[in-house]
Amino acid sequence: MKKKVYFAGSIRGGRQDAELYKRIIEYIQRNHTVLTEHVGDLSKSKTEGLKDRDVAIYEQDTAWLKQADVVIAECTTPSLGVGYELAYAESHGIPVHIFYNKSRTNLSAMLTGNKYFYIHPYKSDAEIFPLIDAIIQWLLFNHLSYSALLISPALFPIIDWRYSFAGPRDSWIGLSKPILKERLLPFL
Repeated sequence: MKKKVYFAGSIRGGRQDAELYKRIIEYIQRNHTVLTEHVGDLSKSKTEGLKDRDVAIYEQDTAWLKQADVVIAECTTPSLGVGYELAYAESHGIPVHIFYNKSRTNLSAMLTGNKYFYIHPYKSDAEIFPLIDAIIQWLLFNHLSYSALLISPALFPIIDWRYSFAGPRDSWIGLSKPILKERLLPFL
């Protein structure tokens, strides 16, 4: 089942990571839909637009956020717009995964201190892609109907049952962040 991914990256805040955005978007698009593929468009400029155009951008981006199964954000280049998108996603119960190059920036405490967000620091761009695969696999696993879900007994030790049926959708079994990162990845 194809997932809808809202990819967030800086546009007006700076375009120095646009090449990376493009690679991430193309990687996700191999099997899934990226609602915001324009973020990887190398011709996008960081200049301000006209008021009418800004209203249209806001309306389109919030509509896409409401459709998204997940937000994947690359936050090495700070951006007020991306920060707004992350808060919007959180307020609508959309899972948010934030990537940043820890050798180039310190992520805001407003992100790292928020337990809702999954934070993925990296040193090399190559570290991003296996994590994206794991995130998408987790989404696929997470959106199975509980009534039809058959869980291998081998997975019982890694399931945190306290989070069952929590979150924006009724039919999911949640794993805590440490379990997701440390125990689930070998199974994917």
